[in-house]
Amino acid sequence: MAYSSYTPPKDEIKLLREKIEFNYIGGYLFWGEEEYLKNYYREVLKKKVRDLGFEEFNLISVSFEKGDTFDDIEASLDTPPVFSTVKLVEVTGLDILTLKKEEEKRLLEIAHSRAEDTVLIFTFYSDELDLKPRKTKERAIIKKLSEDLFFVEFPRQSKEKLLSWTDKIFSSQSLHISDVNIVKMIELCDYSMTRLKSESDKLVCRAKQNSFNQVPSEWVSEMVKPSSENVIFELGDAIALLDKKRAFDVFENVVAQN
Repeated sequence: MAYSSYTPPKDEIKLLREKIEFNYIGGYLFWGEEEYLKNYYREVLKKKVRDLGFEEFNLISVSFEKGDTFDDIEASLDTPPVFSTVKLVEVTGLDILTLKKEEEKRLLEIAHSRAEDTVLIFTFYSDELDLKPRKTKERAIIKKLSEDLFFVEFPRQSKEKLLSWTDKIFSSQSLHISDVNIVKMIELCDYSMTRLKSESDKLVCRAKQNSFNQVPSEWVSEMVKPSSENVIFELGDAIALLDKKRAFDVFENVVAQN
């Protein structure tokens, strides 16, 4: 029984899907490199609340980068759902690793006292929180938060998963693209699902306009920009989402590198 003590790694995204299907109400902490998946599951949870009605009152955003504070989180949590059974509060821009002791205590109380009619999500961009380092995972604030929040890492996906996922984008439009070209796209897009989706949509649009049922190999080289130009895409994406902080951060990184 040499392998009797082996425990396979948790598939946190699979567990998240199961939780949403069974009982989506709860507290969450979303982190990791893959922003596409992160945004996808944020929207899945928001849609659950949106479908119940009065989303303008029951979908609440608390943004520390825009000047919101712990008072705003508490005020949002204290307010009952409006003509609905559930509300959602999303917190962004909170640097939980630099909090003072009193702030840590307040955060833990907030996470622990979440009402049963509330979905509470703490969302972090890939450059805002990294829980992979052992020292970070073992910090008291992280351990205690994990008792009340469902931590979900959204990592970059494997080449095999991205190949299958990208192929479905084209096949859903009755288009064929070779595996060789998909792998080339994956590498050019630096394994980013956000970029893969955007570049795939461009290729689909061109193929439809030309009444093609297959994506020519040369189109990938012509249309898919290499990963060195990711910053332009990220900046455009941030502007489209009206995320000023993200746009300024990307711009500052460009300036710093030059």
